[in-house]
Amino acid sequence: MTAPLLTQAAELTLLPSVKLQIGDQDRDGHYWDGGHWRDRDWWHKHYQRHENRWEPRHHDERPVARHDRHDGPDVHHR
Repeated sequence: MTAPLLTQAAELTLLPSVKLQIGDQDRDGHYWDGGHWRDRDWWHKHYQRHENRWEPRHHDERPVARHDRHDGPDVHHR
């Protein structure tokens, strides 16, 4: 029997009495993220516990643009 897979769901029902929720752990200590089982390091890098539930961490992953760096005078303006 194949279980339905709902990515980004907070809860996944496998059978009427068997459910997975974001942050559940398997017997090997991997965490369920709604679509995949993740190891402890990945999980703690991407999720944090807040008000008795797991929430995604909000990382500012924008690349640093060349004009945002202020290491000294720009070579074009000397």
